[in-house]
Amino acid sequence: MDAAVTTITENPNKKDDLKLSPIKPENVTRTRAVHSTGPDNNCYSMKQEINKVDILPLNSPVQVIWLQREENSTENHWVQDVKYYDFFEDWQILAKEENSKLDKMPQLGDYCLKMYEDEWCRTKVVAKEPLTLFYVDFGVTEVANSFQELKPLPKKMGAVVSLAYKIKFYNSKNNEIEYNFGDSFNITPINYCDNIYTVLKEKETSVPIENHEIMVPKETKTTSVTKPIQTSKNIVGNYKYEGAIISQHEVELNKRLEVNFIQDDETNAEYKWVQDVQFADQLMKWQDIVNHFNSPFTLGTAQPGDFCVKLFEDMWCRAKIVSCNPLTLFYIDFGNIEIVDDISQVKPLPEQLSQVKPLAIKVEFYHKKNNVPMEYGKCFFITPVDTKNDVYIVLKDGESIQTRPSTQAKTSSLFLESRGVLIESSSLSQ
Repeated sequence: MDAAVTTITENPNKKDDLKLSPIKPENVTRTRAVHSTGPDNNCYSMKQEINKVDILPLNSPVQVIWLQREENSTENHWVQDVKYYDFFEDWQILAKEENSKLDKMPQLGDYCLKMYEDEWCRTKVVAKEPLTLFYVDFGVTEVANSFQELKPLPKKMGAVVSLAYKIKFYNSKNNEIEYNFGDSFNITPINYCDNIYTVLKEKETSVPIENHEIMVPKETKTTSVTKPIQTSKNIVGNYKYEGAIISQHEVELNKRLEVNFIQDDETNAEYKWVQDVQFADQLMKWQDIVNHFNSPFTLGTAQPGDFCVKLFEDMWCRAKIVSCNPLTLFYIDFGNIEIVDDISQVKPLPEQLSQVKPLAIKVEFYHKKNNVPMEYGKCFFITPVDTKNDVYIVLKDGESIQTRPSTQAKTSSLFLESRGVLIESSSLSQ
């Protein structure tokens, strides 16, 4: 999360103040952690990126435990959603099974494990002199005595979002309360801005939040588009977000990847759309957010390039507008195109959903013999070996690179000439 890079939230010399071991609140239903599958779950990469915190649905209550106040702030607090309690139990097993040690000083931005109070915790290196670690699931920092205290971060642990949320109370009187680590209470997020959730405590109500810049509607064209601020009244419109799909799919070339088959590309059957299996549960997480998002979609202010969500087979899916007449959508997480007849099934894209990269990856098999019909959801392994015009050339398991046939398939850009719109896709980077 961004704060892990820029914010030192605890005095590194005050180790006595650090309290990291998770406390399970009473009367909390246990839920098991969802894990990705595959034989390389425990492989690690110091350069892997732990995603930003999970998305909290606005205007929906959630039970949290209090961790600590942010240092040098009288109004910001760190909390955890109680549903993540079980992750820590599962992680201890993974961490104890990981016998690798660091053989050199980690670099700035690397992720690793650090033992604290008999618990292995995920950390990010935020300074090298001295070696300073940010605990991404608790919002605190600590100076390590030696890099030899650290372990590499198992891949399976790196696939889980940061578990700490930074919040501030809508009613400032709540800052006067003395909280203890592990205190449990209910909050209702009503606003999200600069990676901080503004929240109400249980039984509180809100009035319009003042002094927040609201996004300028399209009718008043500006050269710089401001991201919308979501409040309890959902003051947000059908607008184009600046850098709406900002994160890229960080999968290395020449590295084995487990995917689900989605469909053949509609413009070229030699291209296939697949999804990384580790993101398979992402779509389900979005459903509650969109269900509570009541802003109407207005076709008259929509433009090609805008993002929205569309109800497709009882599931809200992210889409990009490629044409307004008729309304034509490209589903960025699946790779298919649809002409929409009923705009009542369309909503503007909630800003929270704009923080996640497109989940669909466009691939071409290196060996043409693999261009056979496949069922939706079929799971298999690929190894990306090259990329051209946003299409990723891949090998299936057990294959190797040989001289390509003279009937080498042409790769194409994602420019839909028939519609005159450039459509974005995930990116596999070296």
